[in-house]
This record gives sequence, structure tokens and C-alpha cells, in this order.
Amino acid sequence: MIAIQDFLSSPDLFLSLPSNDADILHELAKDYFNAPSEHKEKNKYLILSAIVNLTHNNPFYLNLIESCAKDDTMTKENRYYAYRQLIRYKFLHQEANTPEANDLLDDLFDRVLNEYETYLMPLCKRIPQKERSNDFVIVLTTQMLGMTHAPTKILMDRCYVLQKTLNKKIFIINTADVLSTYGQIPWYNSSIGGYIEELSSVDSIKYKDTTFSYFQCPREMPNADIIGEILKLVSDEKPEYIIAIGENNITACLCSHIVPVLTLTLTSTARIGVRTTFQATGKITNEDMTWLQKHNFPSEHFIKGVNTYAIPMQKNKYSRKDLNLPETDFICITVGYRLDAEVDDDFLEMIQKLAANDIYTVLIGDFNRFNDVCEKYSILKKYLIPLGFQKDLLAVYECCDAYINPRRIGGGTSAIEALSKSLPVLTPNYGDVSGVVGNDFCYNSYNDMYEEILKLAGNTSYLKSRKEKALERATQLTDSATEFSKLLQTMKGSPLFW
Repeated sequence: MIAIQDFLSSPDLFLSLPSNDADILHELAKDYFNAPSEHKEKNKYLILSAIVNLTHNNPFYLNLIESCAKDDTMTKENRYYAYRQLIRYKFLHQEANTPEANDLLDDLFDRVLNEYETYLMPLCKRIPQKERSNDFVIVLTTQMLGMTHAPTKILMDRCYVLQKTLNKKIFIINTADVLSTYGQIPWYNSSIGGYIEELSSVDSIKYKDTTFSYFQCPREMPNADIIGEILKLVSDEKPEYIIAIGENNITACLCSHIVPVLTLTLTSTARIGVRTTFQATGKITNEDMTWLQKHNFPSEHFIKGVNTYAIPMQKNKYSRKDLNLPETDFICITVGYRLDAEVDDDFLEMIQKLAANDIYTVLIGDFNRFNDVCEKYSILKKYLIPLGFQKDLLAVYECCDAYINPRRIGGGTSAIEALSKSLPVLTPNYGDVSGVVGNDFCYNSYNDMYEEILKLAGNTSYLKSRKEKALERATQLTDSATEFSKLLQTMKGSPLFW
């Protein structure tokens, strides 16, 4: 079997690559092989990442992860940059989300973390509980954007509970290391995370009726020297514990050598083992237990609890007429930032069957494939309604009857917001949506979802009962004051909470 590294020494191999973008690969290969040797070393990951991004070949993806983990020419910053790009690829391509990929990404992150630990461990001295401040908590986040950004809403919701309900003084630190350009190497189709420059000059953030102390790291993260300053701050201020929002924050992992750190992950599907003291989870799987054994972590590392969400304020009231929707027909809705990739043929075939029964589907989000889809599924020209991005999603939900979710990673927040407006959610038994909405709203196949939608559309009393069930689930999922407090109590009662 051909390994991805073989392409770096054989120009002829590129001619055999199956790809819709073969010309791009061939041009990149020509530039690579015609360049001086120092150019080859600098651009090898441009070539390898292009092969993966254009062919979507899983064995090549695994080879690329392994290559990044073992390449001694990479700095720790280069390696972390590659790690984030590889995580991003897995998030966008469901076929890459395999146990083999997760294990290799674990190994890659372990090497990155070990390299940072080698540099910074002298600053990491454990502080016993009796010496820590009971009324002070630091909250770390990997990204801080606007309130339409689900992780930011989760962050602010948790901080609100900590400060308003639990009477903790909160200091938020944005480590700003999600898809930053720090340590950047040439990489095909690279992604850059959002960063609000204006927040670098503020020292507080207001949410609802509460103000929190705030510090934003420079864009050049994870910079070991800046992380060192945060470690010194933790050692000086002695918080009772630290909450980390987002997977595998280098700073949070290092802080866990000083005080206990609880990580609240943002996805339940693209498994990412977290190296902090604790990791909150809705359920512990066999794969999780295998991860614990591999990394020699105690079972108390995982803390079970309900992950809650913050629902934004609804600002508008729409009628179906306002949105140019049919007045009396049954309408399903699908929401996502990556609909072009997530709405695949299997999902479209289900929507086509619904259309044959006069059931409409609204798409919220960027969907550039609409014209191409309508050429293939002509009936959808009438029954598939793309509304683009909507600022007040709750107002749109009020004009629909059910939320239908494609097989994908992500989407949990939009589904919970749908539940809060009494919309039954229908999702395959896979992905973040299935993890948060619960078994009552999960289905084994698109055909099962199709049959359920027909039942909802044809039986008013049944639809009413499902709407009541949706609202009941939403109430639990938005009760952060209760559920997050329970999670923290479980953490503080753990033997790992020293």
C-alpha cells in the first residue's frame, strides 16, 4: 500500500491520484519537484495536506497525522499548528472521525504537550486545597467571539452561574489558540480561527447584569512565554479551581499541575481525550475507558453531568408570511454553518420523499449548492427553502413544526434552541445533536425519521405531545444554575480534587 510520504520522492505517483481537483495536485507537485531542496523541506506539508484535502483518503490522513507526530524537524509550535489543522479536517469530514484517527491525534497532542511541559514545568508547583482561595475561579477559553458563537455563549453562561449563583469572583482568560497562525507552516486549505482584536484592550466583559474580569492573550498563541506568565498568575492568585472551555487547551493542561482543572468540551462525537484533571461528559463510553487505560488516567477523570446551554433573547416576532413560507403546510427546519458539506444525498432523498407529501424543508445557513440540488431533485425547487443566515433563529423556529438534523458532528446548540421553541427534534443516532437531545429524539435511519415526520404532520394530538416532550427536555438542558452546580459538587467531592 502506498504511504503518503512516498509522494515526496516520486512525481509519477501524483498522476495516479483520484481527485476532482487533480490539476491542482499536479501543479503543486510540479512546483515542489522543480524547486531547490530547501524549498522541498519547507513545503512538504503543503503537498501532503493537499493530497489529504483533495482526495479525502483516510489512510493518507492517518499517515499525515503520524508524520507530524514523528517529524523531529518540527518545533512544538509547528506541531501544534498542524494538530489544530488536522482536528479541523476531522471535524469537517465525518469519514475521518475514526478510532484510529483519534488515537493518532492523541499521540500527536501528547508530543506537543510534552514539549511545552519540558519548557514550563519548573513553573508548575501544586497548591494544596487549604492554601487556595475558596471564592476565586479562573475560566480559560480557547476562543472569545460574539454571542452568536455557541462556545462563547456556553462560556458566559457558566461564568454567570459561578459568579451570580455560587458567589465566586471570576477571571476569564482567552488563550486564543484555536487555529491561530502561530507556528504556521505551509498547509493546503488551512483554517484560521476568529479573533476580536478590540477585546485585547479591555479588562472586563459584561454579560446580562454581571461584569467579569477579562484578559485576552495576543494572537500569537500558544506562546510558551505568555503561558508562563499565566502559570505565574495562577500560582500567585491561587484559585480554588479552573474551568476550561474547549478541547485540549495547552494552557489548561499545564495549569492542572498547579490546581484542579475541569474541562467542558464542545463536542461529544469527535472524541478528544483531554489532559486536564477532569473532563465533563454526558456519558462514558467504552472508547473513553480505553483512553483512560492507554493514558493511565483514573476513572474519576470523567465527571458525568448534563451539559447545559444558554438560550439567547428572542428579539423579533415573525409570521410565515414575513419569511415567504407556506401558510398552512407542515415545515421542517435544518440549521448549520456547513450545510454544503452536511446536507448529503441521503438526507436530500429523505427531504424529497417529504416533499412528495407536501412537507417543506427550510435551510438556515450558507447553502451554495441549492441550484445544483434542484437540478438533481427537481421537486425541491418548490419544497426546499434556503433562508441563509438568520440573526434571530428563535423567531424563525416559531414559524416551523419540526427540526431535522443530518448525520453530522456539531449542531447541538441550534437543536436545543429548537427544543426551547417546542419543536420536536429528529436526528440520526449519531453526532452531538443525538448526545444532547437524548434517546427520545434519536432514530436509527433516515427512513425512520421520514416515517416519524409523516406521523407528526398527520396527527395533531401526537404533534402536541412531542412538542411538550421537546419543551421538557429544553428546560433541563437550559437549567445551568442547577446542573452546572451539581457538576461542580461532584468534582469537589472527587479524590482527584486535592
